[in-house]
Amino acid sequence: REEVPAVPIFGGELYGVDVTKLLHKIYLYREDDEIEEGLCYRLFTVIETAVPQVEFLLPTLTAMVLQAGGEMRFLTRELVRLSMMSTHFALLLFWSVQTVSIRDPESAERIQRGMASCAFAGKADARVARLLWLVSLAIATG
Repeated sequence: REEVPAVPIFGGELYGVDVTKLLHKIYLYREDDEIEEGLCYRLFTVIETAVPQVEFLLPTLTAMVLQAGGEMRFLTRELVRLSMMSTHFALLLFWSVQTVSIRDPESAERIQRGMASCAFAGKADARVARLLWLVSLAIATG
């Protein structure tokens, strides 16, 4: 089994924390709210001062939030918190949500109809709509 190299930030570990391993642990323990909350808080303390350097993680973070089996509300909270700190980050996250979740024109229209009526075709559409709404709110209040 080949080991996947860690994603370096600032040329290596940031403040002694390997961000790739931390993300892996967040995904691994996503079913346990207490562990996920602690790991997400640790992630936030590590990257809150390095928002520009962590932008390349957005596709991974977005996919984790949108495609995980359960809700990852703590990781979502940290992404929204980062979006409130940086409008640029928020716009990139908004774009990332759209590119990860919307595969065809019908899905975009279905999500828009769901947002207008608060009736979604499934949990995945509701998760996408909620994240788009939260990021939009972060952009508007940021």
